[in-house]
Amino acid sequence: MLCVALACLVGAGCGGKSNGAAGDAKATSPAATTTATGKGESTAATGANRQFIAKADAACRRVNGELRKSKAKGSKPAQLAALVVANETIERKGVKKLSKLTAPAPLAEPWKMVLIYREELANELARLAHAVRRHDTGPFARLQKAKKEIRAKLAAEGNKFGFKDCARTG
Repeated sequence: MLCVALACLVGAGCGGKSNGAAGDAKATSPAATTTATGKGESTAATGANRQFIAKADAACRRVNGELRKSKAKGSKPAQLAALVVANETIERKGVKKLSKLTAPAPLAEPWKMVLIYREELANELARLAHAVRRHDTGPFARLQKAKKEIRAKLAAEGNKFGFKDCARTG
């Protein structure tokens, strides 16, 4: 039972393997964002903002690629737990690297939220790994729901400001 529940959770994108909020969020191009700067330009339309978004998305693309490459070595609980721990490590290292990027002022708050949501996903992975080690399937449904909600927030915030790869994980 533990293997089946964990496989479903890991396969559903536990910190990775996501196309956005539950797979249905659409990426918004920087030019299409509607957040106004007060000067008739969208937040993402300024040159500095476009450059930052491109740089951040490139960094997120690398982290997401690592998450996609991360695979379980089998279907035993210990092997699936190792995958969860590996994904948590990838996500935390990614957040650390991403947090070194300095966003232009109009993107500072949304960028902060992107980092917070990615950190929350890593925290959910840690909770899942802890449950797996205890052979406790009880929190799986709650963890799945929490991940889905966090990923939806990440996608909404990222897409709203023109991020593509930073608006999703894995």
